[in-house]
Amino acid sequence: MSRMKLLLDVIEDMRSLADSLQAVATALCQSDPEDAAAPAPAQEGTLAERMDAYEGQIIRESYRRWGTTVAVAKELGISQATAARKVAKYVK
Repeated sequence: MSRMKLLLDVIEDMRSLADSLQAVATALCQSDPEDAAAPAPAQEGTLAERMDAYEGQIIRESYRRWGTTVAVAKELGISQATAARKVAKYVK
């Protein structure tokens, strides 16, 4: 695999993460503070490890709520292929 392909994959993953974080921020702004509180984010580990754990939490919650990668993709504003890859990584 070429270095350019690896770089493009990293950029795609970063864009996907940014999209996920934006969807979460939007959901948090629209949610009722009286709703059940989400588990606290990881307090230990590198930034990458913490972000990976948080992304996994977002993907698992969305997949639990909707049950399909198409619906997860729509909710989080990512492609269905990215949603499928992340569900495979974090859920299955």
